[in-house]
Amino acid sequence: GQMFDAIYSHMVVEHIDDAARFLDAQLAVLKPDGVMIHSTVSKYYWSSLINNLVPDGIKNALIEKLGSGRTSIDVFPAHYLLNAEGDLRKLAQARNLHCKVTRSDQAPGYLRRSTILMLIYTAIHKPLQALFPALRPTLIFKMSRQPL
Repeated sequence: GQMFDAIYSHMVVEHIDDAARFLDAQLAVLKPDGVMIHSTVSKYYWSSLINNLVPDGIKNALIEKLGSGRTSIDVFPAHYLLNAEGDLRKLAQARNLHCKVTRSDQAPGYLRRSTILMLIYTAIHKPLQALFPALRPTLIFKMSRQPL
């Protein structure tokens, strides 16, 4: 079958409901020296923490209002099984993989339409991220059979 040098996703893995199966399927088609790279939302980012507390109807309305043109059909269940460094390291270790996690800060797309929310984000969340890096919204992880 087809084998790949790299597998990449952006804002997908938070929607995976079986982390082990997801990684194993990628490993099955990844070359021995290949790398998986996934950019996702941190499990500890405020929107992830409250996501399951908000009813779908309210979530859909907020996304339509603030979501840069997205609609309710763009809302998918989130599971956050591949969104924390500790979880990723356990999954990598169980598969004898090397794992590297980095975090970055970029304002979430659903704040783009609200100046007030962007100001709140900047005034409150930015200083918190400096103190607690796990709160940074974007978590990027790489996994490979070879050292990274």
